[in-house]
Amino acid sequence: MYKFFKLSILFNLLSITLAAQVDSTLGIITVDTLTLQEAVTLALENNHQIRIAHNTETVNQNSATKGNAGFSPTVSVTGGASYSNNNAKFEFATGETQSQNGAASNAQNAALNVNYRLYGGGLAQNNYKRFQILVEQSNLQTRQVLENTSNDVITAYYEVARQAESYVIAQEALKISQDRLARQEGKNEFGTANKLDILNATVDLNADSVTLVTAETNYENAKRSLNQLLVRDLASNFVVQDNIDFSRELDLTQLLDEALEKNSDIRLATYGQTIAETDLEIAEAGQMPTVDLTGSYSFNRNQNEAGFILINQSFGFTGGININFNIFNGKQQNIQIQNARIGIENNRQQIQQTQEIVERNLTNAYYTFQNALTVMDMQERNLEIVRENFEVTLEKFNFGQVTTTQFREAQLNLIRAENTLINARFTAKLAEVALIRLAGLLVE
Repeated sequence: MYKFFKLSILFNLLSITLAAQVDSTLGIITVDTLTLQEAVTLALENNHQIRIAHNTETVNQNSATKGNAGFSPTVSVTGGASYSNNNAKFEFATGETQSQNGAASNAQNAALNVNYRLYGGGLAQNNYKRFQILVEQSNLQTRQVLENTSNDVITAYYEVARQAESYVIAQEALKISQDRLARQEGKNEFGTANKLDILNATVDLNADSVTLVTAETNYENAKRSLNQLLVRDLASNFVVQDNIDFSRELDLTQLLDEALEKNSDIRLATYGQTIAETDLEIAEAGQMPTVDLTGSYSFNRNQNEAGFILINQSFGFTGGININFNIFNGKQQNIQIQNARIGIENNRQQIQQTQEIVERNLTNAYYTFQNALTVMDMQERNLEIVRENFEVTLEKFNFGQVTTTQFREAQLNLIRAENTLINARFTAKLAEVALIRLAGLLVE
């Protein structure tokens, strides 16, 4: 069902080392790797909103027939029977009378009726045209649901990767604090450390333990959120790929051109304009006369126990042509035409507004992405400096040349720098995804 939709991801995910490390730490020996493409494919196959959108497509396709538009003749069969029992009295011009009690009579009739509209002012043609536009519009609405679902899955997927990295950082911080406490306890045995140093190390270790528990919870919550989008068991375990590449050569002018042609919001507004123009043609068709060709083949039989005619039976063909022209109906047709023209103008304004909004959002997304890349590059350079500072501080701490407070500050600076870089990387990636989506390139 979904083979006609291809996800265009302008990046590659290369390594699973970090995510595998996370789950191995949790005691998991074998964990399936879930790629981004696999996640999106699962969502497109199982997502409830996508299934609803496809059902709506089917409804519109079923309606888009010439018969439903009014091209086909209508054929009907009618039939009936009746019975009566009455006391009858007849008085003739000659003065004679006749009466009969309990006179029964019965009647039967059947007919095959055919009606075909020879001319309706183009109403059937415009109805059929409108049905076909609705089919195309529903296809595009389904594409929009696919875009929304893909975007949600991509965001949730990267959130799992982000939380996985944060969890590893928390593990590393805890390991450093454990080593620090062990070192302080060792020094205390030799009389080179005081009780305060051990207490400070213990406090920091406890704080890092709490951070680790929180990071693990956030990681598991992120995985459950992704599983929910994929419509599968919330407890399904997996690891994700974590390396991210960026498309640094995206051109704003080219993206704006792509958006005018492919953005779903703009295209839906354009379909709305086409439907409004067709509605005007349908309203104008109401001003034209209609010509209907009618025909029937009927059978009628009446049988009476009283009266001059005891049996009356007929059958045969009847045909005719009917012409109807509406001269006046309270100006209803004129009002429909006026409203249809207003609808066309409203849709023109809607198209213009949608284009302006998309252009603004895309331009903002482009510069947000560029700024995010700049921030990320700066954070990468800052992390190198912070990591070097920590290594120097650690070496001096081992030789007793810095205090525990200075060491802890260097450790916290390292943790903050690592987390800041992670957030910057994923902020940049999500900004890129938003940019691609606005350009109409996320789903093709």
